[in-house]
Amino acid sequence: MLSLNIAVRGRHACCSAVRWNTLHSPQQKILIQADAFNPPPAPVTQTPAVVNPYHQSLLANIEQRGLDVQRINPVHLPGDNRTVTLAELKTAVGKQ
Repeated sequence: MLSLNIAVRGRHACCSAVRWNTLHSPQQKILIQADAFNPPPAPVTQTPAVVNPYHQSLLANIEQRGLDVQRINPVHLPGDNRTVTLAELKTAVGKQ
């Protein structure tokens, strides 16, 4: 059985209209979120031509709050059920 110490990080805003709740497990370095970053079926390996503002907002909130995140667990898992890393989010916003 997996035991998680979860901190509810509250709502963070994006684009002045959309708000998300996120959960952070500092011990496991996991961020659980829905809809701010829904990775595609294959890992993000290069920054897209148009960067999604929701992705930018999520990364900005992680950085502003000083969260130690290694894995991002999206509620809507990618098609291949892989582990999504903070590095993949950074690639998606052009901050490798």
